[in-house]
Amino acid sequence: MSLEENYKQACKLIDIESYIDYYAAQIYIARYNDWPATNIAVWRTRKNDGSHYGDCRWRWMLFDVNSGGLSADQTDADTLLDTLMDDRVFYSLYLNQEFRVRFAKRLLYIGREIFNEENCRIFLDNYSETMREPIAQSNLRFYNEEKRDLFDDNVKNTGLFFEKRYEVVWNFMVNNMGEAWLEENGIQK
Repeated sequence: MSLEENYKQACKLIDIESYIDYYAAQIYIARYNDWPATNIAVWRTRKNDGSHYGDCRWRWMLFDVNSGGLSADQTDADTLLDTLMDDRVFYSLYLNQEFRVRFAKRLLYIGREIFNEENCRIFLDNYSETMREPIAQSNLRFYNEEKRDLFDDNVKNTGLFFEKRYEVVWNFMVNNMGEAWLEENGIQK
């Protein structure tokens, strides 16, 4: 994919924005275990209807992230390096300068704008307020105990992950891409 004609052909087959969003999100949340080797879902239309999403290009769907990631014990994981080593298609696209710049910018955007500490704290507070009791009742039904402490610990653990993850992501980008390369391409912390 470092050859421009190959990259352009790939962009005709896949929605590169969807691909970048998907990989940036998975890498940011420190997805591991059964990803990227498995647990991938893609879709496309079979006939081109002329619309943006009806263009027959492949698009990625984020799902089933409960088996790894979003955990304080994974905060320091260099999931970019892991993904580069484990996913040949991602590695090949990563060799393309245009893709790498777009990916790096999107990864940081996701950390600053979507998964920033404040947004995640607000979401987790709302989630805890809404779901704590229904989950306790479900646990009581199926496990014969409410497990509120476990629920609270899980919410706190996820919050700790997001408190520290952006700095870690920046550091592994510097390690994998190089500080000079990031600066040359206008990618700032």
